[in-house]
Amino acid sequence: MVKHSANIEMIHFKTARQWKGLLSPLLRNYLDELAPGPTYSEGDVIGWSLNLQKNGNQRASSDCGVLLAKLITSFNPEGQKRTLLSILCISIGGECDKSEIGFLFLEHITNFSKTMSWDGFHIGCPISGSYSQFIHSLTGNTGHWMKYPGEIVVTLSNLKKVGPLLKRLERSTKRMHQPAKWSIESYSMIELDQWKERVKYSEQNDFGVPWNPEDDSIIWKPSVKYSRVLKSNGQIIGWLICHFISKDLLRYGKLWVDPGWESTGAPLALLCDVIRSAHFKHFDESSNIHQTGSPVKAGCFISHPTNQRLHRLMTQKFKPVCDSWIELKNYFQYFDQV
Repeated sequence: MVKHSANIEMIHFKTARQWKGLLSPLLRNYLDELAPGPTYSEGDVIGWSLNLQKNGNQRASSDCGVLLAKLITSFNPEGQKRTLLSILCISIGGECDKSEIGFLFLEHITNFSKTMSWDGFHIGCPISGSYSQFIHSLTGNTGHWMKYPGEIVVTLSNLKKVGPLLKRLERSTKRMHQPAKWSIESYSMIELDQWKERVKYSEQNDFGVPWNPEDDSIIWKPSVKYSRVLKSNGQIIGWLICHFISKDLLRYGKLWVDPGWESTGAPLALLCDVIRSAHFKHFDESSNIHQTGSPVKAGCFISHPTNQRLHRLMTQKFKPVCDSWIELKNYFQYFDQV
């Protein structure tokens, strides 16, 4: 039996690109966001690489895996605020023993997290598939983990499917808009004073908070072209702030309308306006050829089952026309409960 010596090192942001081969295109973006340390705050991304050496022979070593994580705050079941290391991915080379690498990674970052006085871990993953099986096996053998339903990631790109739904929704929102007094405007970073006032107002009233450039926990930047603002009498009352996950994939991100405006058609109108402008510029309705979006190939959004009203709408309207509907599961481990 060949013995291995594991070498786990923190990935430095200046040399992080050398590990992109072990990551999917979407996850590679996190390599540009790695925090330099040695201290960390909420939203910081941290990465580790693992190298195995056979019998201590450096010449027989191989790069086996990458773990990326983000520092977050969360509330445990007792309502106590906790600082957790949220594991974004554990990516392992095809010829390596996934269980061995996973356990080595988890042992290492457990010691690191306790040294930093953090409170535990969070892992989010699909409820099915090989990665889900890997995480299920890993968590089933490493202490006490609590499991909860997670978000649902939905992707849209088939215009033949989405087009008829989009037209129906646009007609519906147009009828609902008649008695309502709201308007949709382009997103503008120039109105910084108004956005600052809106952030303050949201925090004071426990409303949704728009993208805040002063919030260091948000690592993405809005797409100005494909974001929208909802106003009434010149005041911001809602928004749909989108961002690019990759050059061909637009995420419909922060969607919010103030209480009292939910039933006016405004939330759907915001979404329809972005979908129409981002994906249907060159759509030929008479063509029988499968068409993807133009100028942006595809869009995606995250549905939260806890937001029952919006999730019901997404399930009824968008699930039948989507390319993928990926349900996630959340795993939590708190060190004081292990």
